[in-house]
Amino acid sequence: MHAHNQGSAPRRLATLGDAIGAVLASGPAGGPTFGLPGLDAATGGLQPGRLTLVAAAPNVGGSLLGLAAARQTALVDNHRVLYAASGPNQADIMRRIISAETGGDYPRLKQGRLTEHEQQVAQELVQAPLLIDDGSELTAEAIAETAPYVQGLALVVVDRLQACGRGPTAPGTAPRGRAPTAPRGPGGWAGPVPCACHRCGSDRLSAGRRSPRGRRGRT
Repeated sequence: MHAHNQGSAPRRLATLGDAIGAVLASGPAGGPTFGLPGLDAATGGLQPGRLTLVAAAPNVGGSLLGLAAARQTALVDNHRVLYAASGPNQADIMRRIISAETGGDYPRLKQGRLTEHEQQVAQELVQAPLLIDDGSELTAEAIAETAPYVQGLALVVVDRLQACGRGPTAPGTAPRGRAPTAPRGPGGWAGPVPCACHRCGSDRLSAGRRSPRGRRGRT
């Protein structure tokens, strides 16, 4: 079915039957999950081609949801993950993963004091398919340019966002000290790889709302 506006090319309109046929032909849409049964049941996990935004007030654990998804995808499912870290550095991410894997005390790990068991777990994770970019000038464009070069990439985690871009494409360079803005439009994410982003800041959250919340939208 087509709709035609004078002076423009006709647009194709899909019928409900077209949509039903496409869904039945494609089968179940598998994708990465958070590895948290309750959250995965509520959200359906991380869908291919979609941006999942986790908004949270500071210091309530919003980053841990992105870390959980990265850990589940890389360590359990053995799929490659790109972790773009503009807040934590690679040492922070390593300590959080070791703490999650062993139930270890994170403050103690921050002091560099690992038990023999924790050191053994760390050695076992050396070959995990988790790639971390905690470099300077980490912008949405830099992440989008890097992602296509990562073969077999299953998930991109951005930790964290300072603001969401309003223009038709992703902004170029984030101001010094600010995290990358969310990629949008043709200059943003391309392809079927899902992206989980953590947005930290109490200014956009209503008073009294202290727990992280997931918000999903199509890129």
